[in-house]
Amino acid sequence: MAAHVLGIVGKNETGEDVGYFGLEGYYNRELSGKSGYTMQERDVEGKPIPFGIYKANEAIEGRDLQLSIRRELQYLLESKLKEGVERYDCKSATGLIVDPWTGKVFAMATYPTFYPEYWVDELLGETDVSKVDVFRNASIASSYEPGSVIKPVTMVMALNEDIVEPDTIYHDTGPVVYSGYPVRTWNNQYHGDINMIQILQLSDNTGAAWVGTQLGFDTFAKYLGDFGFGQHTQIDLQGEAYGIIQRRGDWRDITLANMSFGQGMSATPIQMTSVFSAMVNGGTLFRPQIVQGFIEVNDGETVVIPNQPEKVGEIISQESSEQIRYMLKKVVKGGEFAFAVKNAGVDKFSLGGKTGTAQIPVNGSYDPNKTNTTFIGFGPVEHPEFVMLIRLEEPSTSTYSANTVVPIWMETVKHLMAYFNIPPEE
Repeated sequence: MAAHVLGIVGKNETGEDVGYFGLEGYYNRELSGKSGYTMQERDVEGKPIPFGIYKANEAIEGRDLQLSIRRELQYLLESKLKEGVERYDCKSATGLIVDPWTGKVFAMATYPTFYPEYWVDELLGETDVSKVDVFRNASIASSYEPGSVIKPVTMVMALNEDIVEPDTIYHDTGPVVYSGYPVRTWNNQYHGDINMIQILQLSDNTGAAWVGTQLGFDTFAKYLGDFGFGQHTQIDLQGEAYGIIQRRGDWRDITLANMSFGQGMSATPIQMTSVFSAMVNGGTLFRPQIVQGFIEVNDGETVVIPNQPEKVGEIISQESSEQIRYMLKKVVKGGEFAFAVKNAGVDKFSLGGKTGTAQIPVNGSYDPNKTNTTFIGFGPVEHPEFVMLIRLEEPSTSTYSANTVVPIWMETVKHLMAYFNIPPEE
């Protein structure tokens, strides 16, 4: 369990135990402690010289780590990711469940996985562990184009700038050309006059691009930076990637339009859950954390030193946070995947969230037959207890989120409702 969170213990050049990846790599010094030594002046026969130089450094015991990972949720998430890979014939699956009010991670998993105790079995002749894919924690190390899960981020930027309201109308009449390139809806259907909620419900690319262009280059770029895109989240795990945002000076109209609906940029799953947490908790971005305390033994007494939540910044207002929460509730209740919500038996619960279906770039263009499907959601909408992301890499049975990742997410969230003792709505 939690193999990618834990990491592995190997040897260095001198044969000493050393941690690699995950917690073992990030907290190697804290876990291993420090060796002691004595230095003493001796004569030619090797005997200690009375009153000669003598110095002793005591060994320092390593510290234990107390994790924020909850065993029940970790087991649930790992089980559902395995089920998703097998049911939808995916290359891999990634999932995260986080506390939006502290940044602490309740569960983090990647499938396929490995047994940390028998990690050498995964080498298959490779001597460089960094080249063995199964050791990569995709939650923090996999950078990908997130697709439509970015649309609520674009929307909350505009809400916070008072550029739009939930009932603001967009005229959705057909493809829109930016820098000579047409932007179309995902199904090439257009719906006339629609409001901002419907842009999210319909996952309308042209509408999201319009919202992005109303923000403009500088404001959009500022919010991307404030939310932490293109940067490390500084999570306490070894191996984090930071995603890629094109240099601001190279942006064109089509760049802004594409990024507004999640193309032409990349992010990691941990970045996306951190951003969504800030969106739904009232606007505060937290540094994500795995360790919630350090356990030491002082004078024979065990002491737990808490690892306090760390605020990164206040990104949006309470009002904007509340608006986007209720808009995303309407996406779940009345969006394109409402059938999956009902089939999973969670249609009576207060949930918000958004799908993301992102084509995979290959040699400068997008492969129409390969996608990454993501769903990020939270509940209950009134005061979220969790934010959960599940991502499926290249599902073969369908290229759409509504047919793959959404059913897995909804089946998983049904268990979270019971775990957090969240009742259905009356």
